[in-house]
Parts: sequence; C-alpha cells; structure tokens
Amino acid sequence: MMILALVGTNVAGHTKKTFTSGILLCAYCLSNGISPPTIKKPEVAQHYSTCFYTIIATASATFCGAIASRLYLVRENRRRDRDFGFVESRTAKELGFKDQMDMENENFRYSL
Repeated sequence: MMILALVGTNVAGHTKKTFTSGILLCAYCLSNGISPPTIKKPEVAQHYSTCFYTIIATASATFCGAIASRLYLVRENRRRDRDFGFVESRTAKELGFKDQMDMENENFRYSL
C-alpha cells in the first residue's frame, strides 16, 4: 500500500486527496477480485500459464504507468519552477493548509 502513502504528498486539497485514495482502494479491491479466476484447474501441468501471462501483463502496465507518471511529474515541477520560481519549504508548508488543489496552488511541487 505504498501507493496510498504517495497520494498524501502528490495530491493537494482534502476532497481531492480523499477521492483519489478511494479510487486507489477500489482498484486494489478490484484486482483482488479479478485475480482468482485467472487460475484454471486444467492448467496445472502448464504451470498456470493464464495466471502467469496476466501477472506479466499487469506488472508491465504498472511499470509503464509508473514511468509515465514520473516523467509527467518531473516535467510539471520544472514548468512550475520556471513559471513561478523556486519555493522555500517554509512558504510551501504555510500555504499547504489553505486547502487549495495542486493546480490552484502555485507553490505546490510534486514529490518524486
């Protein structure tokens, strides 16, 4: 559940943070419901090939999504530094309690 820890640092605004955490929890629960049907009894001799291919596909998609997210956040942080200047950590902490969303707060920087 390390992903839920990053939600707290990369999403601003109480409502948006709560909604994002709920969506991630739903995705986690959905994956737990989908995974058991990928194990088929006739595939015992083949070492559960359907399950194996499903795991490889989802792990690959997760890896690609993580790389794409990282590239986007790095680009967004650089754009914010260029457009709004660098932010002191004290200023960012003081303004962090205004309950502004990350797109509204020009002092917000994504945690990498």
